[in-house]
Amino acid sequence: MKWFLSVYYSDYKADVDALKSQNGDVVSPDGQSLEPLRQFFRKRIWDDTDSWDEWVLKIQQRRNAIHAYKDRNLGDHAEFVNDVVKYSKFLSEMHGRVPYPDFT
Repeated sequence: MKWFLSVYYSDYKADVDALKSQNGDVVSPDGQSLEPLRQFFRKRIWDDTDSWDEWVLKIQQRRNAIHAYKDRNLGDHAEFVNDVVKYSKFLSEMHGRVPYPDFT
């Protein structure tokens, strides 16, 4: 998600919904955690037909279980494999939304 916003950084900086610091300056996506990025993508990048927000939220919640001492559902092996496949589709879709570089 950070990579995607770096490709469109000029558009991101000009976006009224760009992530901002407390003093109102646009914050680089590179320094952001997953939650503000997910909210920005839900609001500005993904459309209603995308199911990415729900999936990213699931990944975020399960990732955070590594840092907590609470018992949380991390899913089973089949879910892990399905999420790896979905991650590949996510990367492919993000890649498909950026312009191909012109090396000439």
